[in-house]
Amino acid sequence: MPSTSAPSETETVIDAVFNDGATAQSHPGTIWFELGNLLFKDSDGAVLCRWPLAEVHLVARPGDGQPVRLRRGFADSARVTLRMDRLPSSLESHCPYLHAAEATLRKTWKPLLFWASGAIASVALLFAVVIPWLGDRLTTLVPPAMERSLGVTVRGQIIDLLAGMEKRPPDKMRCRSESGDAALTELTNRLLTPNRVLAFRAHEFHQVEVIDSKMVNAFALPGGYILIMRGLLDMTQNVDELAGVLAHELGHVQKRHPLGVALERAGATAVIGLLLGDVADGTVLAALGQVLIGASYGRVAEREADIMGIMIMQRAGALPVALAEFFERLTEKEGDLADSLGLFSTHPPSRERIVLLNTVDPPQTPVPLLSATQWQSLKNICRQSAR
Repeated sequence: MPSTSAPSETETVIDAVFNDGATAQSHPGTIWFELGNLLFKDSDGAVLCRWPLAEVHLVARPGDGQPVRLRRGFADSARVTLRMDRLPSSLESHCPYLHAAEATLRKTWKPLLFWASGAIASVALLFAVVIPWLGDRLTTLVPPAMERSLGVTVRGQIIDLLAGMEKRPPDKMRCRSESGDAALTELTNRLLTPNRVLAFRAHEFHQVEVIDSKMVNAFALPGGYILIMRGLLDMTQNVDELAGVLAHELGHVQKRHPLGVALERAGATAVIGLLLGDVADGTVLAALGQVLIGASYGRVAEREADIMGIMIMQRAGALPVALAEFFERLTEKEGDLADSLGLFSTHPPSRERIVLLNTVDPPQTPVPLLSATQWQSLKNICRQSAR
């Protein structure tokens, strides 16, 4: 049996990164060998793993610039990634089973890899290229009435899902009050009225609602529906911040991005149904609401909505920089929102977008979109609705 004792040197320190396999967080630090174990110590000096040398294996043979990655056994999901793309001699001398593979795969990994690679490549091409391409093309062919019908379905699904999360009846999720509804309508009209020249069609349908959910988010849905969560409304400090979010969502609506995402995800669901043998009874549309809550637009779509939202705010006399200030405050409160689930996860305010908003010229004559009384009515719409 090979020996797992340390070589002549008492310690070999190698820069590395540790991932526990349960979270996305990476811990930079170093590894070294001590008393028959591989140890990882983070930058604060804490030991995050202690693996017996006989259980240390390569995840994959390094090469082509790929770093060396290590695992313990074949079931543990934790990984140690060395900051180098070659095997250090000390690692090979310390770990006797470094190159060992799972016994069940030793004889079958090559044919499995060949067929699996072909299948994965085909499915990847279908989902990454073919379905998105079809989604973009079909968006222009869907009539407005059909798009609104889809929007009604998705809106109901999202409200049902949020009601389950809040443990409330779905019919109690929409926030309504006479003064709050009037203020929301006024804000929406103030943004839309001067922007018909931006290709907003006069007959185009828009319905903006506030939903009583603590989630800090807003959703644009097919057919012109926009849902603003109470958590986002509570987080905004002035009407221009909320107007910036609403203008951005109106940009998505105008570009029909929600319809494109819905068609793309419906196509993907249909393909999965064909693969799994379940394509009957509306399965394709059954989970679109949940999909749209967690879906994120691509970089191009977000940039289009940003630019459209900036133009909408400028023409309405609002301050686009207010949205940058809102994003900055969220970032300070929650950290990197690009990695945060459920908190503006559909379109996280990246540093690039904040910089873009900060460089926009303010309107020549800024005008208040709502009076102080109207703003307070809108801010309190969920509280008034609960009475």
